[in-house]
Amino acid sequence: MIRHARTVACRCALAALLAATGLMACEDDAASADAGVAEPADAEGCEHFATGPDARVSATADRAAAPEALQSHTAIVVSLVDIEGGLGGFLTLTVPEAAEYRLLIGPDVPVTLLPEGSDVPLEAEASTAPDGCDIAARVLVFDLPAGAHTLSVGPTSEATLRFVLEAQSEHDHDHE
Repeated sequence: MIRHARTVACRCALAALLAATGLMACEDDAASADAGVAEPADAEGCEHFATGPDARVSATADRAAAPEALQSHTAIVVSLVDIEGGLGGFLTLTVPEAAEYRLLIGPDVPVTLLPEGSDVPLEAEASTAPDGCDIAARVLVFDLPAGAHTLSVGPTSEATLRFVLEAQSEHDHDHE
């Protein structure tokens, strides 16, 4: 397990470097899946945070009109809008199953996650990204029930936010 964690950390560091130079797409994780080794959500999230694929969405200032932003195994790049006190907005994140989720974000801006129909933020546990994954500014851990949740961002002076939401479960898909 330690050897696998080091391999994942090295892959994340290498992925960040290669992504910055435009030389890498996601690699095939079939060897890990074939070996029966689950890739941790933080490492999986780090890889997607660094290398994509990316999807772009614009936040809204109106929570009721918040667009769905979640896509599986995808880094979401959010254009923030004018809100009271700066830039920010709302997005809808619909998760298919109840699980522990890791939210990797950057830059480090104020975010809260609200359950559907509630203004009381869900509690988040701060976590650290895996070794070699310093590309994400912050990692938050949420125990989420299945269904829609609202990501509230800001206020901030940043114009964009990048995030990945990964379930803490076995990683058994191939990257293309």
